[in-house]
Amino acid sequence: MIILWRGLGILVPIIVIAVFVGLPMAADSVLARSPLSGSGMMLVSTTVSAVLIILLGYWVNYKTRVVETDSHSGDVVKSPAHTFFFIPVEYWALILVSLIVALENVPVK
Repeated sequence: MIILWRGLGILVPIIVIAVFVGLPMAADSVLARSPLSGSGMMLVSTTVSAVLIILLGYWVNYKTRVVETDSHSGDVVKSPAHTFFFIPVEYWALILVSLIVALENVPVK
């Protein structure tokens, strides 16, 4: 599978993987027994990942994005947005939450 990104869009899967792997490991190492397991840990990991992705998207696509005015035509030109699979970074938080909710509602046989 080809992974397509522009700018810092590659950080979306890195954040998700790091949080989904690192958070349960950190909870197990800090606490003798983790109070969250299964769905609870998935909910916390999804929430933390979504918040980090929203903050990253806001920072790279709104706060630090270069906006220039073309001297000849007077048009406002923005630098390209940071994307992952052609979708701006901040929208991936909604996609992640929707995907996890859909997977949690799949009946297990």
